[in-house]
Amino acid sequence: MAKSKIELEGDCEKYYQHLAESRAAQESGDYLLALECAAKCLDFVDGMMRFERKYEEKEFRSVTAIDFILRIAPLFLCKQLLLQIEALLKSQRLIEKNTSQDLGDKLSEAWLALKNAYRLWNHLEQNPDSRQDELEEILGWVQEDWRQLCLRWEEFGLVYREPEGVSYRIRLRYPMREPTEGKCPACGETVKKPRCELLTQTPCDACGKVEVFVLVVNSASASV
Repeated sequence: MAKSKIELEGDCEKYYQHLAESRAAQESGDYLLALECAAKCLDFVDGMMRFERKYEEKEFRSVTAIDFILRIAPLFLCKQLLLQIEALLKSQRLIEKNTSQDLGDKLSEAWLALKNAYRLWNHLEQNPDSRQDELEEILGWVQEDWRQLCLRWEEFGLVYREPEGVSYRIRLRYPMREPTEGKCPACGETVKKPRCELLTQTPCDACGKVEVFVLVVNSASASV
């Protein structure tokens, strides 16, 4: 059954409420909280767009909450959030149809960014103190993209970058086998387990769902 105007308006209000919370978290430097708030927007994107298109004659280039998640989630190895967006675009096809930018292409780019983030993390696990200027030769992709990823990880406190000549040595601050905190995306429960377990699908002790946990790291100094 189609939603009424009041129901669509309610979806619109909830979308912008969670989006405001996400922006406030970004301004305070807490990007994991910002991602969590942006993820709450996803349940209301379809209703928000329907309301604004029908009653405010608004046209959409893209969707702010989705753009933010696609840009930031790969940096934190948040596979689950990309899966949520993938499912949303498949179940609510009008979202992509009613945006002038191609959300499917943006999602594909985010999956590639996530894949390369995992590749770099695994490489640094196996090769501590790797030189930044050798990453393209070893891993492929584009050197400038590796440099940007290393810069962002440094901002988020995930790696150390130590100057050496004209480049840097890159070293992880958080090895995969080191216990760390992760948050269940289904219920919000925070647990402490080896990082490698949290980044693969694992049962949550609180709600029992099998999820890829969101890593909890110190992002106080992060900026976008």
